[in-house]
Amino acid sequence: MFNQVIKQVGKKVVRKAAAKHARPGGFLDLRLGWMLLRDRRVPVASKLAALGIGIALTGALVAVEAPLEALLGIFVPFLGIAADMMIDGLEIVVLPLVFACFFLPRITPRQLVEAVADR
Repeated sequence: MFNQVIKQVGKKVVRKAAAKHARPGGFLDLRLGWMLLRDRRVPVASKLAALGIGIALTGALVAVEAPLEALLGIFVPFLGIAADMMIDGLEIVVLPLVFACFFLPRITPRQLVEAVADR
């Protein structure tokens, strides 16, 4: 019972803390980043810079996770290897895009970001 109460309170705290930053135009507005990534008016150099940052951060994250994943592969051989391959594959594809969507509004010129956000 106590665990359920803590779980519910934790969800409310996280929602309240993230809601302020995840609103449209907020610090964590990934939808705006995705719109900028797809917009033709955004310079290709900005898109490539954001994707480069995303790839670098994903590479760093995978490197940090490697020892833990190796232990998981040793202790749970078949399930650990399959889960590791699935999660790493998903990380390598999705995380650079998420990081790029996060950084692109900060790299792109402000006038262009405001024009895309108004649409």
